[in-house]
Amino acid sequence: MKLMVCICQNKYVNEVVQTLNQNGYRSTKLASTGGFLKKGNTTLLIGINNEGKENVMKLIQEACEREDQRKTTSNKTDQKQGRITIFVVDANSGNPHT
Repeated sequence: MKLMVCICQNKYVNEVVQTLNQNGYRSTKLASTGGFLKKGNTTLLIGINNEGKENVMKLIQEACEREDQRKTTSNKTDQKQGRITIFVVDANSGNPHT
């Protein structure tokens, strides 16, 4: 099992969560602050099986691209920088003593 920790710019978070939910993935939203992305952000925690990582990454990328298309700006190069940062770590479920 894997835990994905996704630090997402606030402007993308609703589209990302909705896309994940529509595809059967659940997430926990945490309000987060700090200078990591230099903008307002939200941290998503997503538990997945080992095979789900690539699919979730693809869904997140597609959700961000859809949001960018809705909110086009004059500086398109800035849109893709720092959308979301993802850490994937091993996680154990069940008894922690096994």
